[in-house]
Amino acid sequence: MGPLTLNEFREKLAPQHPDRKLAALGQLWEVFNLRCVFVESIGTNAFAATAVGELGVGPLKEIGGMLSLQLTPFREVTGVGVKERPDSTQLTLCVGEKELHVTWPGPLTDMLEDVTFQWIISQQRMGQETSRR
Repeated sequence: MGPLTLNEFREKLAPQHPDRKLAALGQLWEVFNLRCVFVESIGTNAFAATAVGELGVGPLKEIGGMLSLQLTPFREVTGVGVKERPDSTQLTLCVGEKELHVTWPGPLTDMLEDVTFQWIISQQRMGQETSRR
């Protein structure tokens, strides 16, 4: 599910997470200058998402009430790809031996036209140009 802004993400989390955790998430969002998240799962005092921000891309998790964020700079993204599905489209970002999967609801054409998708691809291109120098 995504891309979600901070406010949209907070709305999804609000029923199962305390206000203080939502406030801490907002601080984390600002400090690391995140742009959006792609949610994989949400539960009570737990969630898994892929965060995208100015510093890079990586997992954002809450497990047992504890937040965790690990961003990899876009210059370290070694491969990208897309997979079209009947009800969604997925962007795959390869980071080392890991793959990060970020999903857009809707068809491939919608994802390709989305400004967040275009920004991610632009960041990855700039990261690759920087790493070649």
